[in-house]
Amino acid sequence: MLRNYVITAFRNLTRQKAYNTLNILGLAVGMACAILILQYARHELAFDRHAPLAERTHRVLRETRRPEGPSSFSYGLSGPLRDAMVHGIPEVEQAVRKW
Repeated sequence: MLRNYVITAFRNLTRQKAYNTLNILGLAVGMACAILILQYARHELAFDRHAPLAERTHRVLRETRRPEGPSSFSYGLSGPLRDAMVHGIPEVEQAVRKW
């Protein structure tokens, strides 16, 4: 039974070369794009995993709300916030500003 399927598939591949080449090329491009997107997402989700105490490292974001559209997030914070976090929140051991 499996032998008949293989023979039929091989005959179809040899008869319609252009059509099958286009289908196989489209499948290859689609799979390559999916792999690249997954690699990019994996890289973005692995923020500071290389640090020895990565589970204790956090990033503070600033949300900018606009009345005409969606809000946006950025990692730049104002200067006094670092000192206020270190002195005002007992769980914060250290803080670093990133420009």
